[in-house]
Amino acid sequence: AQQRAAKFLGAAPLNQLLFYLATISYRKACTLKRIQKHPPEGDTFSTSDSTTYYEDDLMSCSDESSGDDDDDSEPILGLWFEETLAPPDNPPGNQGTQNNGESADGNKHSSDRTGSIVPEKGEPHGGILRCESLEKLMPFLVKYILLASQIFQFMDKYLLSSESSFMMRYVQAGLAEQQMIILAAIIRDLDRETARTETGTISVYFGATLGSLYSEFSQALTRYTHNLLARSILNESLQGTLLNHLGVSPWSQENSTTWPLQVYPRTLAVLAQVLLLKPQQDKEAAIISIWHRLVSTLVANISNPPNIFELEHEDLNVEHAQLLLFLFHSLNLMQKKSVILLTAGGVICTANTVTSAMKDSQLLHLSRLVLLLDYLMKHLYDPPPALLEQVQWNLFSATSMVEDPGDAKDSGRGVASRIYCPWKEIEDNYRKFGPQDEFSMKPRFYSLTSAELNNQEFPKLDGLACNFILGSADKLKYPLLLDALIEVLNVTNQCGPAVKRTEKLSFTGLCTVQYCFTICWRLLLLLPPSTPYMDKLALGEEMSSPATLLHSLVWGPRAASKTFNGWMKDCLVKQGMYTQYAETLLKNVSKKVVNNLQYDVNIAKNFINAFCPQVQKSDYLVPKSQLPQLSELCILDAVIAKIQVLLDEGISKPASDPPEGTKSTETTLPSPSTTELAKDLLSSVLNLTESIIACSRSSLLYQINESADPVG
Repeated sequence: AQQRAAKFLGAAPLNQLLFYLATISYRKACTLKRIQKHPPEGDTFSTSDSTTYYEDDLMSCSDESSGDDDDDSEPILGLWFEETLAPPDNPPGNQGTQNNGESADGNKHSSDRTGSIVPEKGEPHGGILRCESLEKLMPFLVKYILLASQIFQFMDKYLLSSESSFMMRYVQAGLAEQQMIILAAIIRDLDRETARTETGTISVYFGATLGSLYSEFSQALTRYTHNLLARSILNESLQGTLLNHLGVSPWSQENSTTWPLQVYPRTLAVLAQVLLLKPQQDKEAAIISIWHRLVSTLVANISNPPNIFELEHEDLNVEHAQLLLFLFHSLNLMQKKSVILLTAGGVICTANTVTSAMKDSQLLHLSRLVLLLDYLMKHLYDPPPALLEQVQWNLFSATSMVEDPGDAKDSGRGVASRIYCPWKEIEDNYRKFGPQDEFSMKPRFYSLTSAELNNQEFPKLDGLACNFILGSADKLKYPLLLDALIEVLNVTNQCGPAVKRTEKLSFTGLCTVQYCFTICWRLLLLLPPSTPYMDKLALGEEMSSPATLLHSLVWGPRAASKTFNGWMKDCLVKQGMYTQYAETLLKNVSKKVVNNLQYDVNIAKNFINAFCPQVQKSDYLVPKSQLPQLSELCILDAVIAKIQVLLDEGISKPASDPPEGTKSTETTLPSPSTTELAKDLLSSVLNLTESIIACSRSSLLYQINESADPVG
């Protein structure tokens, strides 16, 4: 029996036949689905445009492309296969009407086929459907997608999973580069179709039943692709072809400096399987290549954004980010060090872009870069427990699970299509007030860690990551990194009038500004201050920028805190400072910044004076260029809040006697009382009140003028 089967299989290209039949069935299902949602105008329409990502020569089982015209060039079952996909236009017994003339009988027989979706043989790429058949599309659509699913299931069960060594050799011999190209096209098409929806399947427009059938096809395709790779059926050449046409080959020489940002789960699953099955050395080299290309792409898109983004380069989706971090943890320690230094260097290179008008894409990519650095600083050595679960579900489980239509209908949403750490506040606002596009990237605003800040404990940074960042002066200047992150805080100026724009910032851009600022601020609350920064604080010098002032309002008082003092000293020592000098420096900062109310009052006065616009009292409107920035309002709020607390404490507490052992020179120095300092600040506060009223009035009038309908 095995010999008879071997003889038959050796003569018939069953593997290719089934693969191409499944491919064409899927293509036809997609065509009919597209027609159902967007029916064309007119009496008839063509489906030939549905094959845009398939080449005609790839859709045929024959060897016609070889150029041989002899009868032996046609494979066995080729004629049967062609007749199955494109049966004759007319039923048997009416052969006289099969010519190309437009006879009345021909028209009659053609009209009898209006309920069929079989393409007419006269059209090269597909068929002609008539409008009368639209209402009958669904049964054929269901049959096509079901047929495609069943064929992939059959091939997976009886061909790929067979224990017969002959069958394995037969399958391997029957796989060619053309099939990998078509398989990559199906994977990418299914990814584009399903990965952007809330449910992880096709649009809810088509209903739960069809959605379930597409989930079943996704499961069949996922298992088929998985077994192709897991059972080592594909050689390295075919693996390379598959990854190349998926657009995610780490070994590609065509785009050696770029990496697609938007890559969806099924494509990511293939990439992950190929990499994880490689020898350790090859795998590590590929992962390093991916990270270098990723950071290079983000930096290039931030610094010199293209005018139009391709879909694959739009933004870094959460599943892609999770897989990159998962692969990162398979590197050795020195390779991890190179990645974190590379990412930090990317932040340094792109921080100055916030000083000019930025596009939405620039803001998003800058946010992603800082977000990756934030993760690496917290989890360089060990991944969080949730990461493996997220990758396993998003890339493998969610794409290979069939959901019951009844359960999806009852639950409203059904099973979660993806697992991630949400940035709930911003994401909820974005979905509520942002663009209502079913196929926009979801989620747009996400986190990579779920750790929450605790100001009562010293920062929870990865110890090795901290050592690499602080102690690698030959490869990374830590003061430059800290200054760059502080500069990124000025991203809030994108919302103000100081940044000249040709068009108003979109709601997506506004959400991204908040997203970028929050990520950067949370990271700055964890990273230790640099040595030049602490020297400036110890001297009591005025901060050069509002963002630096905001940073000092946090880290100045921390220098005197028992919780942070020892940790800050260790971090200064790791930057190359002597231990004794670091202790003295922290004491000086505490003396100048923490236990000096006059210092805080002077900061408040200087900032208020700089904040108030220089306008004449007779002017009714403050010029737009002099209106305060959002960042200035945030810092003003922090400065006033701090000084209010300090003044309340100073007034309510009785004057304390100087401690014993204090030198006489210190006790004789005059120190203004809290009341005197409050009186000194009063005039500045009154000027601030007038300025705030003027700015509020002017801003309101500007908005009324901009929102008013033009006359005529």
